[in-house]
Amino acid sequence: MTEYAELLVGAGLPAGYAAIHADSDRGIARGELLVTSGDLSRLIGRPTTSLREAVRAATAVNRG
Repeated sequence: MTEYAELLVGAGLPAGYAAIHADSDRGIARGELLVTSGDLSRLIGRPTTSLREAVRAATAVNRG
C-alpha cells in the first residue's frame, strides 16, 4: 500500500477503496485520463468548459 493510501486509511477510508483512489490519482497525475478527442464537445453540441472556468463561474454566482 502506498503512503497516500495509508493516509486515506488513517482518515477512515476502507483499505480497498483507499488503494483504488490512490491508484486513480496516480493515473490522473500521469495523464492517463486526459482526453483530447473532442467527443464531449460534439456530444453536448458546444465547446467544453475548463475546470478553472467552471469553478470561476460557480463562485461568481455564489458571491451574488
